[in-house]
Amino acid sequence: MFFSKREKKMLVLLYLYINSLINLPSIKLTEKNVAEHIKFYHDYNLLDKVDFFSKSLLGKEYANDPLGEGQESKIDADPIFRFDKFDCMTYVESVLALALATDESEVETSKIKIIKE
Repeated sequence: MFFSKREKKMLVLLYLYINSLINLPSIKLTEKNVAEHIKFYHDYNLLDKVDFFSKSLLGKEYANDPLGEGQESKIDADPIFRFDKFDCMTYVESVLALALATDESEVETSKIKIIKE
């Protein structure tokens, strides 16, 4: 069975939603420990990484439009990536960016690719 890009994204969103209802977070992800978790989960499959990162970001503060174009932007200087506040869309984008990154330096790049697709 083959899925389109849109269907794959919807399946990941559904997985994240159901997973968040079933499981409570066990580890809190922060800017200080993100590199070690990305490195530790590097060889895991994508669903296991999504599972871990979605759990670790649950319970963070909800904020309307918490992300922007970065400090250099004159339009929206909010950070491109953050660990303390999310809305529904930025939560999913952040989880996917963390799961796709092979090291800390790739998180923002992954996030930008996800937003553009």
